[in-house]
Formats: sequence, structure tokens, C-alpha cells
Amino acid sequence: MASQAAEQEIFAHFFDCWLGQLDRDLRALLAADEPSLDTRHHPHDDANDDEHQLRSLVEMVLGHYEYYYRAKLASARRDVLTIFSTAWASSTEKLFLWAGGWRPSAAFQLLYSELGRRIERCLVQGVLRVQDLTRLSALQLEQVDRLQRKTIKTERKISEEEAKAQELVAWPQMVEISHEITESGREVAAMEEGLVGAKEAMKRVLERADQLRMETIKGVVGILRPRQAVQFLAAAGKLLLRVHRFGKVVDAAAAAVADGVGYHRCPLVGEETTGSN
Repeated sequence: MASQAAEQEIFAHFFDCWLGQLDRDLRALLAADEPSLDTRHHPHDDANDDEHQLRSLVEMVLGHYEYYYRAKLASARRDVLTIFSTAWASSTEKLFLWAGGWRPSAAFQLLYSELGRRIERCLVQGVLRVQDLTRLSALQLEQVDRLQRKTIKTERKISEEEAKAQELVAWPQMVEISHEITESGREVAAMEEGLVGAKEAMKRVLERADQLRMETIKGVVGILRPRQAVQFLAAAGKLLLRVHRFGKVVDAAAAAVADGVGYHRCPLVGEETTGSN
């Protein structure tokens, strides 16, 4: 248990550091999408330079996502329970977790939501920017739809694998061991041995899920033009950071309330109450 707690602390620290990198990436993405960089206001050569810079920025951000998933997999190989216990996530974030992370198909919901938001803003402002997400072509929409259907199909297969892996924990052998607790300590070793198969299965599930998450991000970005990709990645970064920060605030408030309640617990049956009417 001590090693698992240490691994949780290590990954939690890494996760906080990665969120810091995500915040820096978000600032860079937002700055790159400033209206002053609109290609309509630049000569042709400058427009090409802007597009090259946007591509480089997108590749850098994708590289940071890949680094995160490599580190996450390394932690899971040391102790997969660290990832599935999600001690590094806020209670709010845990509501959205699927197979140890965000659901890949959420990327399409985010894309369409950002598309709708930008179209609404364009209708109000009367300005339509070059290569904006609002300029998605029919071909791009068709490609996104095809990728979405493929992603959802793979998600379902991984969900089935996860359910089977979790069933391994409820082996008849494990149930029998739980009924034969002794002071010898043998049951601890027996239960750990029984969990080996389940842990290995969960590692495979996590690896497949994270691979699908990364493939989905790359797939969407690959369909988009450079500025569109910048806007999509910025929307994803804002969502991840906002949910995390909101969750931390909620958890801190809940902890403060719990601490306050702790000093005024209800008396047990038979206890006398004092100091109140």
C-alpha cells in the first residue's frame, strides 16, 4: 500500500505540472488566434509564414499530449490502480472519466459546440474570418462524421473489455478468500495473486483507451486547417482547465464544510446533549 500511495503522489505531482504546461499551451494558442493574424490582412508570403507557425504550434501541443500519455502509461505499468483510483482528479472531473481518462467521443461534441458558438458570434458581429472553424467544408464535415462513428465503435469495444476486466476482481476465488480471513496473513498474498490477472487486463484497457484518445485528437486535428486546429485545441484546453479548477474549488468548499460539521457532530444514542436548547 505504501508503494501505491507513493505512486499516487508522484503521478498527482506530474499531473499538476502537466496542467501548468497545458495552461501555457492555451495562452500560446489563444495568442496565435488573435484577429491581427488573420491572413486577409497580410501579404501572401506573410500568410504562408503564419500558417507554418500555426502548424508548428499545433505539433508542439500534440507533442505535449503524447508526453502526458506516455508518462501516464509508465505510471500504470508500475501500478495501474494509481490511474484507476484517480486520486489526482477532483470529484467533478471523476464524473466525466471513462477508462481512466476523458471519453474520446467528447472531442466531437466539443468541436460541434465550438463551431456553433463561433457561428453565433459571427452572426452577431458580422465578421467571418479566413480558415475559422465556421469555414468547415462539406468534405471536412464528412470526414469528422466518419471519424466520430469509428471512434464510438471502438469506444464500445473498450467498454466491453473494461467490464470483463472488472469482473475478474469478483472471481469465486476472490470471494472465497474474503470469507477466510485469518491472522496468518496468507490471505493478503492470495488476494494479491488473484488481482494479477485483473491488473494486467486493466493495463491493456487503459493502454487502448489512451491510444484511442490520442488518435482521436490527432484525427480531428488532421482534418482541420491550421487555424481551425488551433481553435479546437484552445477549446479543449479551456475545457480541461476549467473543469479541473472548478472541481478543486468545489472540493475545497466541501472539505471546509466537512471540517466545520466535524466539530458539531450529532450525539450517539444515549449520549447527553449540552450547550444548546
